[in-house]
Amino acid sequence: MHRIVIVEDEASQRHLFVDLVRVACGSLSKDVVIDCYENAEALARAINESNNCMSPDQFCDIVLMDIELHGQVNGIEAVKTLFPEGSGVQVVYVTGFVDYCTKVYETEHISFLLKPVIYESLEYALKQAFTKVERHRSRPLCIKIGRAEVLIQPDRVRYVESRLRLLNFHCSDRTIKTYLRLNDIEPLLPDYFIRCHSSYLVNVHVIEMSTGTDLVFDDGEKVPISQRRKKVVHDRLAAYSRSAVKS
Repeated sequence: MHRIVIVEDEASQRHLFVDLVRVACGSLSKDVVIDCYENAEALARAINESNNCMSPDQFCDIVLMDIELHGQVNGIEAVKTLFPEGSGVQVVYVTGFVDYCTKVYETEHISFLLKPVIYESLEYALKQAFTKVERHRSRPLCIKIGRAEVLIQPDRVRYVESRLRLLNFHCSDRTIKTYLRLNDIEPLLPDYFIRCHSSYLVNVHVIEMSTGTDLVFDDGEKVPISQRRKKVVHDRLAAYSRSAVKS
């Protein structure tokens, strides 16, 4: 699951961007949540209220940022403050003013699109952004266990299990236990992890089959699929299968 934020002060443009992004993400087989804000101040409040101001990549993955916004802060200044270089958040600028094409290079961004936005250009920008998001998420996770900090390579994690207030990282060579919430870890993991149950995140590469009620791993181990997540799991597995065939 990826979270995309759209910052645009004109309601008609926000609605248009939501529709275009949904179509593009469907074409790219990406499962997304889209949130909209009418100015930089509203976005800043939302980030602060989410307690993710120190880790913006936990708040969202991709931002479509208009530049001239109602309010005291324009889009470029907002990116400098909210999504500084190295944050991991992929920024796509969208504006009707070509004069900003140089100014945007004061910030880290993936693309600069002019209004009216061409669908193919938006899809290509999102494809690039998703690639960089996955690269960012594939970096080792730094997990605190007591006073120690343990680095975990995501591709070595078979599944993550929440049990009795503990989070268990079941890796190929060991199990690591720590006091974290599954909801905190999910946005940090690559797109090949599927949330099949409120207590489980599974690496799709270890799945051998789905029975409809369980995911069966390549070693015979099983984890349950909750009733409300059946369709999501089915769609994610189908999308993974399609992408594997294309590659």
